[in-house]
Amino acid sequence: MRHGDARAGEGVGAARSRFALLQGRFNEAKVQADRAMQNLKNGTPPWQRASDVKEQAERGAKEQRGE
Repeated sequence: MRHGDARAGEGVGAARSRFALLQGRFNEAKVQADRAMQNLKNGTPPWQRASDVKEQAERGAKEQRGE
């Protein structure tokens, strides 16, 4: 696998997590963000964006449950 191919795959996971978040599918957004974070270098801007999505998904899920 070429380096560019790996980066493209990481982008897909991050995009999926953001899309799920926008649709209110918070559990799916969290799972996708976790997967993206596992494939990204800790602390990089893409990793941080995935972390932000995960946090937003967790907050959204709590609000949905009425917590």
